[in-house]
Amino acid sequence: MRLFIAINFSPQTRSKIALVQNNLKAKSIKGNFTRIENIHLTLAFLGEIEPLEVENLINIMKTIKFDPFELEIDELGTFGRALWYCSVKQSHPLKTLQSNLNKLLKDNNFPTDDRPYKPHITIARNLILNDQIFKPFELIKERVTALSLMESIRINGKLTYIELFNLASC
Repeated sequence: MRLFIAINFSPQTRSKIALVQNNLKAKSIKGNFTRIENIHLTLAFLGEIEPLEVENLINIMKTIKFDPFELEIDELGTFGRALWYCSVKQSHPLKTLQSNLNKLLKDNNFPTDDRPYKPHITIARNLILNDQIFKPFELIKERVTALSLMESIRINGKLTYIELFNLASC
């Protein structure tokens, strides 16, 4: 099972991110765009995990305590030319949550990424652009009240994310 832990967004936030994505599509000759229902913020990518380990992951997640907090999504960025994203402002609550989660996973022998965390929402890959001018977008805010354990699978050839567990904030 290919798993990750993420913050999922409300339909309103996904719609606002879709507007940013559509502006990018309009300036692209070709590329792969994230399906709107797959828009999320990854906190921990786990990769291939044995199905028997899912219950352990859920138990680890149940030990996490966090208060609701607000995310701010503020600009378009790229990692090279391969990946386009909406940047998420780093905040103390987000950094603490991600760091605590990463430590719990590592302490329980789950794979973790030791690189510094750069919060971002992937919206496109492998774009060829016909216009390099992008309109800035209005700040998008999302209230975080839950974390989700997600499975990434292909259904009828489409990458699909399925929520396996939802952890509500305190």
